[in-house]
Amino acid sequence: MTAHDHDHHPRGTDTKAAFMGLIIGAIVLFAIVRTIISLTNARYAHEQPAATSTK
Repeated sequence: MTAHDHDHHPRGTDTKAAFMGLIIGAIVLFAIVRTIISLTNARYAHEQPAATSTK
């Protein structure tokens, strides 16, 4: 048995769970980023853009 012998780990045992975790993780990250952007935009909605405030 060598260091690269992977016969004791059958291929595909947790593949479905891994892809579900990847997809759900990506959705959760997207939701978190979207929420941060929305909250930041709402907080600074009353501010003028930098280009118009310097004129």
